Amino acid sequence: MAAVALLMLAAAAAAMKTHDLTNQSDAAAKLIARRNNMTCQEMNRQRVDGMKDDLDQSHGFDAMFYRGCLKFVKANGDGKHGAAEQTEKLGAACKKGTFDGTNSVLTKVDPSKLAAECDRAVHQMDIQLNILGEDSFKTDEDFCAVFVDLVLPIDEEPECMRFVEDVSHEHLKYAGVPHHWPRIVYEKHFDEAFMTVCLEDKKLDEEEDGRETMFGAGAEECRLILERIMAAKWGHYKRLSSFFAVACPVMGLPLPDPSGKTFDPMAGTKRAMAVQMFHRASHVVLAKHGNTSETAKLFASKRKPFSALQLVHELDDLETSVSAKSPRRRRLNENQRSCCSGKAYNWELGVAAGASITVSGSVSLAAGGFNGWQDKTCYFKTANVKEVCLNWDFGFDMDGPLEVEASVARGFFKSYNDMLGDSAYVGGSACFILCVGGSVITNLQGQYIGETVEFGFGLPGVDFEGGVCKCMPTGNTYERIFHNLQDHCPSGCFPEDATVETPDGKKKMHQLQVGDRVLAVNDAGEAFFDEIYFFGHADYKARSPMVQLQIQELGSNSSLELNLSPDHFLHKCPKLQPCLWKEAEAAYAASVPEEAYVWTASAGATELKLGRVLLNRMVPKQGLFNPYTLSGNIVVNGVAASTHSSWVLDHFVPEALTKYLPATYQSIFVVGRWIYSVFGARAADVIGVNNPQEQTPWSAYAVALSSIFVASSPVVVAVFLKSRSGKP
Repeated sequence: MAAVALLMLAAAAAAMKTHDLTNQSDAAAKLIARRNNMTCQEMNRQRVDGMKDDLDQSHGFDAMFYRGCLKFVKANGDGKHGAAEQTEKLGAACKKGTFDGTNSVLTKVDPSKLAAECDRAVHQMDIQLNILGEDSFKTDEDFCAVFVDLVLPIDEEPECMRFVEDVSHEHLKYAGVPHHWPRIVYEKHFDEAFMTVCLEDKKLDEEEDGRETMFGAGAEECRLILERIMAAKWGHYKRLSSFFAVACPVMGLPLPDPSGKTFDPMAGTKRAMAVQMFHRASHVVLAKHGNTSETAKLFASKRKPFSALQLVHELDDLETSVSAKSPRRRRLNENQRSCCSGKAYNWELGVAAGASITVSGSVSLAAGGFNGWQDKTCYFKTANVKEVCLNWDFGFDMDGPLEVEASVARGFFKSYNDMLGDSAYVGGSACFILCVGGSVITNLQGQYIGETVEFGFGLPGVDFEGGVCKCMPTGNTYERIFHNLQDHCPSGCFPEDATVETPDGKKKMHQLQVGDRVLAVNDAGEAFFDEIYFFGHADYKARSPMVQLQIQELGSNSSLELNLSPDHFLHKCPKLQPCLWKEAEAAYAASVPEEAYVWTASAGATELKLGRVLLNRMVPKQGLFNPYTLSGNIVVNGVAASTHSSWVLDHFVPEALTKYLPATYQSIFVVGRWIYSVFGARAADVIGVNNPQEQTPWSAYAVALSSIFVASSPVVVAVFLKSRSGKP
């Protein structure tokens, strides 16, 4: 049960307070008995109330930050915002150096690390929101109590503490419930969680040393450490400090210097006590091995520790220093992205057999997704499912009357519940060694509920098919709740009031249609008028936060303003200095730093000009419009941008390779450009990718995925012909 444990830190704090669990008093035993009769919600409520009581009675630095948090929340909230939105506001203020809602500047911390620390605090708070539930954050006091008690790094946090905490959080994503150390070592998915965190840690080490590296570097070292952990005999430890005195050296992670800092005697938060536990682990190591040069290596950390106490001194140039750094993007996980897309999905392995009338069965490799919005909160469900279908088909193929087929299908549904139960479908497929097909799915009342795209192998031919199916879960169904997710969903779009140049003058985004010609940029860096062939989004009702860039053209006193979604790609110079168009690289709008150089263009001038980014900030905007041109580029508000934004690959690609994604997506969309060249603008209306769009254009996914078939078919055909010729 998620509420039984507030992650490793809560367990650490409890262990430090009791020390020896075998000597509990009668009062503590009665308290435990009373808690055993509580619901998860009641236990969470009691935990948060206890945090508030402790902080109200505290007079140390933790009390100072608690009061500062309350001052900020009350100054920036109106009582209508949920805890998740308040967390984002707190993170944004943290990056700017303002914490209490006034002009006080928080630092003496390295400005280059401040954004990362703020992102970490936001991430930690999001985890607490998922564990404790929205009902535990009824008041500003609830929010700040959890933030200060469990999240804010009031004391300098040792590397080993942060590492094991990250492993606990990563494991929580796999297991669904938190597990304590050392028991977590024996839980399912521990190896996956450990490797993920270890590889991220190695990447961070390289970046802090000034070397850019891809995720995956240091894999061999991480595997060796994991093997040592799994091979170790972890006995029963009455104190977690004794456990980590052994575990941290085994993992190669430094403990704090035992001759180091003294603690604030007033500090009473669980996070502060967890830090003290790791300091006690240092003293255990020192007592066991003595004060030798080899022992000293166990306390040698090359990373400068971070503490919120470092933020209480004013430093006038902090905001300038921070603004020159690239803001770090918070990536959504796959489940959150599914919620944002407003669809459920499944991957299926299917087998069909019969003559004209066939019976097919399939096993789901993955089934789950979006199941509904309540305000801005998304409900996500997942389960294992199976499906049985009665099918009919007719066509022209070479496999004769008896058909035996195997295929892999990807299904897109309006919601998870739509995936289950009885349904009907009609569709078709085409084969030439590789097969690609698709179908439209309805319920038995004829209402549209989804579509599928299917891949497989077979003899040449074309088939048209249909049938009725029944889909059932084969085990437990799991539900996740993502609070206030809607405001953080990525969308690669421009607002409705963004303008483009056309041969007939300026037009706003909401006025454009497929087939219109707009100012764009070709590969040579020349401005020209290009055609729009589809819209990724065209929704004038949507309202979302966007990045606003203020850009000054070189040699001019005029400035341009560009608003676009944080995950939309923009062309910029690789370094904070002027460059040529051929040297440009793509970057997410949110990660374009101030002082970066981008390109501007205007109608009637073929040459581009360089512009310097003066300001990068977030603003609310109306409308989501994403027109795609044949070249993959577009000039919006006088600034050259890509038409591409985050899509299916961004979550899996290391950040160092994101600059190649627009070119990759441009290649994938080749089928869409071919359809437009043959059928013109009318095809966009049929597929559902013109302006406006009333619903998600499911057919566009089929068009995009069929590009894989088009790209791979020539290779497969060549291999097939060579095998038929009998020549090596």
